[in-house]
Amino acid sequence: MLSVAFAGDSACIFASYMQALAYLQPADDANMQGLVFNNGESMGVSSMDIVWIWCGLGLILLCLEMMSGTLYLLWPGMAALVMAFLAWLLPAFSTAWQIFIYAIFSVLAVAIWRKREKTKPTPRIGQAQGEEIGRQGVIVAAVSPAQPGKIRFSQGVMGSKEWSAIADVSIAVDQPATIIAVEGNSLRVAPVV
Repeated sequence: MLSVAFAGDSACIFASYMQALAYLQPADDANMQGLVFNNGESMGVSSMDIVWIWCGLGLILLCLEMMSGTLYLLWPGMAALVMAFLAWLLPAFSTAWQIFIYAIFSVLAVAIWRKREKTKPTPRIGQAQGEEIGRQGVIVAAVSPAQPGKIRFSQGVMGSKEWSAIADVSIAVDQPATIIAVEGNSLRVAPVV
């Protein structure tokens, strides 16, 4: 069984694992696959060992994904688990074909995920989306062009009932005002006519 030493970098682990798998070549026995290394030394590996190698790679990549949180290792990890299933289902596949299919699955999964992520609109958490424009509230601290004031709403706007308000004209306390824009942490308001 192959073992991969933890190098601290997922790319190094992945590269060393793929390098070790690249040396696998079919053996003469129909039920065994042979491991042939650079020095010519060979060792028989059953098809179930190959399944466990793919499972191990998949689980290692998924664990590294949980540590990184980037989602880039999720898809190669899932592809390795799919290859474990295919190696179990179709044990006659040579290791070279398994690696080739794994590479295709990994690249396609990452490409599809990236394309899907690009089409999603980016959520603007904590930012106005435009539905606040036109809401009416009551001025609780006088607003003028030179001095910001405060406006209160009966129902919260973007998570708060009271906001800092700015205006182009003076608005007295207890006068109704309408939101015309969201500017940073303040609401630009205009008097209701």
